[in-house]
Amino acid sequence: IRIVCLDKDWSIISEQSSENLNKEITSDSLAYILYTSGTTGKPKGVMITHANLSNYTQSIAKAININDSDRYLHSAVLTFSASVKQFAVPLSSGATVVIASLEEIVDPIASFQLIKDQCVTIVERVGSYWSSATQALLNLAPETLKELLNNKLRLAMSAGEVLLTEVPKTWQESFKHPAKFINMYGQTENTGTVATYNVPTDYLDKSKIVPIGRPLSNTFFYILDNYLQPVPIGAIGELYIGGLSLSQGYLNQPELTKERFIPNPFDSTFDSTFDSSKNYIYKTGDLAKYREDGVIEFCGRQDYQIKIRGIRIELAEIEFLIKQHPKIKNAVVIAKDSPQAGEKYLVAYIITYQEAVLFAELQTFLQEKIPSYMVPSLFIKLDIMPLTANGKINLRALSEIEQPIENQTDFGAPITETEKIIAKVCCELLKIDKVGREDNFFELGIHSLLVTQITIRLQEIFAIDLPFRSLFESPTVAELANDIELMLANKSELIFPKVVASQLQSYPLALAQLPIWISSQLQPNISFHHIHQNFLLTGKLNLEVLEKSVNEVVSRHSALRLIFLNIKGKLIQQINPNTQVPLTVIDLGYLPASERLEAAHKLILEEVKIKFDLTKGPLLRTKILKINDTQHALLLTYHHIMIDGWSLAIFLNDLGNIYQAFLNNSPLPPPPKFQYLDFVHWQYSLLASDLVKSQLSYWKDKLGKNLKTPQLPIDYPKPKIASTKGASQIVAIEKETFFALIELSKQTEVTLFMTLVA
Repeated sequence: IRIVCLDKDWSIISEQSSENLNKEITSDSLAYILYTSGTTGKPKGVMITHANLSNYTQSIAKAININDSDRYLHSAVLTFSASVKQFAVPLSSGATVVIASLEEIVDPIASFQLIKDQCVTIVERVGSYWSSATQALLNLAPETLKELLNNKLRLAMSAGEVLLTEVPKTWQESFKHPAKFINMYGQTENTGTVATYNVPTDYLDKSKIVPIGRPLSNTFFYILDNYLQPVPIGAIGELYIGGLSLSQGYLNQPELTKERFIPNPFDSTFDSTFDSSKNYIYKTGDLAKYREDGVIEFCGRQDYQIKIRGIRIELAEIEFLIKQHPKIKNAVVIAKDSPQAGEKYLVAYIITYQEAVLFAELQTFLQEKIPSYMVPSLFIKLDIMPLTANGKINLRALSEIEQPIENQTDFGAPITETEKIIAKVCCELLKIDKVGREDNFFELGIHSLLVTQITIRLQEIFAIDLPFRSLFESPTVAELANDIELMLANKSELIFPKVVASQLQSYPLALAQLPIWISSQLQPNISFHHIHQNFLLTGKLNLEVLEKSVNEVVSRHSALRLIFLNIKGKLIQQINPNTQVPLTVIDLGYLPASERLEAAHKLILEEVKIKFDLTKGPLLRTKILKINDTQHALLLTYHHIMIDGWSLAIFLNDLGNIYQAFLNNSPLPPPPKFQYLDFVHWQYSLLASDLVKSQLSYWKDKLGKNLKTPQLPIDYPKPKIASTKGASQIVAIEKETFFALIELSKQTEVTLFMTLVA
């Protein structure tokens, strides 16, 4: 940086031209570019014009009624849009800007001391800061609090995060402070704040979150559904924003700009010329709804949704319900990856009032309102929420905290050794800290896949033939332990399959494989039985080691080396000892960066359609699409005849562990004890047993000879050959009906999935 000293360098300065720079600035010229990471973490440069900035400062100044006697506290990080507001709005209105030091920004007591000493009249901070600062003030002695809050503050403004209702209520009822609270809402893409809500002095709203209010001058809001149609009052939709504060999009990212800044479907004068103030609206990704009085409520993020057991859930909804508990002050819910491939579990971080709260108490409270898969597996109590440099909740720091709430007196510890083993298995698979002897498995969040995993684990530990229905019939640790101890006393041994995979030359098809083979022969040109997965891998990737790892997994699992032959009318499956799975690499570097993801998507669609030859194999394909040096798409395509949803998790887990072992030159994990063909041999042995024969005889008599195919109530002729096309239809049911289904599932000792299928 060059520094010019006016006194010392005046002789040099005087030699320069006195003419003004010949630079024409219009309202459409860029004023500045602000970078925002958003949800992807990749910085995006938002282009703000002078027109944007002018409308922004004037509309906010009007909304908060700022004047030249005001003193506005500047506390924002300079690279955030809030910093522009905290400079531009007061200075353009003749007000004074008071700049806080780092200590005064972070420490609430130091901040309010500055507010008092400098006669600050307007303060703007994020919602979580107001919560923590209010709590810090409540902890002060009454005399100290009274002295500190004897200040000139007239506006307490919140922006950037949700503002909890308790904050303004505390200031009004406990502090008796005259400051007026204003909740603000906006994004950098809209220059900053675009909506405000003035909290009434007699705020009686029962909601725990303050609304975002109404749009500012020259700004318009739409709350739309997935088809860009307006939603009715009270219904939740995605918020779209347009107006004079709408920026010019993202610098050098035309595709992203096109994705987030869309043509306004309600503007009849639309043309193809980009004019953000008129023809375009910004897709915020925020969920919102209109109240009957026209005020808008924020309802969470569109991308703050995750899938648990294949069901899409809204984390903000869970947070909202947790905050309804009378002992809970604040809550944040995040999803963490389970050690089991492809699974997630929920963790709730909570701040309580003075009263202690129990894990079981929170679970029971939530189970009355939402299904079990939405109830967090862990509740972690905090004194304060960790914040980022800009004062927002630090989700990354939260995810590293693991100190779950103890069950305390509600926790009935397992007593016998059998109970302790069962509880330990449940804790490992559910990712929770403790399981009581009287805890109901299904209220803890166990679903049908976990029932299978727990049963298999207990079969292996106790070496007994534990039926899969046992967890339904005995749904607590104590009851199941009693069943297992009775089986041990009667020496009921588990019938493990014998290791035969290396002894036989060929095998019949398993019962689950046979219909897949028949379907593949009847419709050979349809990829109905193909299973496809694709993953975006970031960081350095060793392609040679990856290919070696894939083939190591293939060599360990004979099911991945199977071929299927029809020899003189006899259908068999054999292990192909020479199976090698090549890793095909396609480099997309020849394409412009903006076109590579679209090209990758097309290649994925083509990959799924490529046929497998069941008679030759391999029935697994691996491809790498190289996007750049640090981004690769891994494509895995399998034939369903040799793999399913359960074994996919095993394949991915083995692949990850073996890849890391090869990279680190560490020992490989041990190979599996049993192979799929051992199971096939065991299955046919079981079918030939007297037990199964008697069961078959019973069901033949029970169902009768004239068993008809179930007829679904469809309003069109059923085709002779079933179509392979599928689709999903989302329907809403009444809350009372939903909870009645859950209760029916408990009474009949089945999962909700089984009830819905029935």
